[in-house]
Amino acid sequence: MTFQELQYHIESLGCNIDPLGDELYMASNCINGQVCMIEQLDEYAIPTLCHYFYELGVSAPEHLRDHFDRYAEFREQTIGNILPEENQAEE
Repeated sequence: MTFQELQYHIESLGCNIDPLGDELYMASNCINGQVCMIEQLDEYAIPTLCHYFYELGVSAPEHLRDHFDRYAEFREQTIGNILPEENQAEE
């Protein structure tokens, strides 16, 4: 996926992309308020795309859905192991 394809995809799902500097952009989901910094590259690795979609809270294109589902599961398992449980945070 190219930068332009990525931009079209996330903009079609309610996101804006604003330039921050040379080849660096802030993507904002106008529906849920989530944001993500995106680097402009010629082409993106699948894990990078999945990271952007996850951070913005948008769906992945059909051809990347299996990869995205695995990435989302990994993130949820990893975050669950890093963040303290509510009871531990209160102590």
